[in-house]
Amino acid sequence: NNGANILIGTQMISKGHNFPNLGLVGVIGVDTMLSFPDYRATERMFQLMTQTAGRAGRDINESKVMIQTFNPNHYVFHYVKDHNVDDFLEKEMSYRKVLSYPPFKSIVNIIFSAEDQALAQSMYEKIALFNETLTDLDVQAIGPKVAPIEKVSGYYRHNVFYKVASDDLDKFKARLVGFPKKRLLRLVVDIDPISLL
Repeated sequence: NNGANILIGTQMISKGHNFPNLGLVGVIGVDTMLSFPDYRATERMFQLMTQTAGRAGRDINESKVMIQTFNPNHYVFHYVKDHNVDDFLEKEMSYRKVLSYPPFKSIVNIIFSAEDQALAQSMYEKIALFNETLTDLDVQAIGPKVAPIEKVSGYYRHNVFYKVASDDLDKFKARLVGFPKKRLLRLVVDIDPISLL
């Protein structure tokens, strides 16, 4: 209601709200988002920055958007600055094609966790043996490794994720019946996950 000169908020501010007479938007801490271990990190960053920039200048001229970063030469900022969605998407698609990420391959993320760290780590050798049974499929395994969020609710988390060609996805799903299991071990299979964390 125009009752304040400064508005401070989280990402929620970027989600379609209209703040009248907003002349300056500052965004801090974006480098954390860019360094997330997820192939969509740059895409999410681009989306958030363009949405946030869209808050400024709706009702007044000569508004500004300032973004704090230690990595100003990252390609995403060039596209954010120019609001260039088409070229950004083309750049992202070229990277995803080379690195075999969706939409060129499917992702299957398997998270295994246990209250005993040693129990979870004992799965590594068994998973390596399971991965050797996949050599006739167009599948690439990343891991097993410690999950990006290592411990949740007392459980030590590890994961292995697979890049799977579309033609082999059904065969790969069928093979998952043979994925190693142990008592007291939690196992979550996430096909085309929203997040790899």
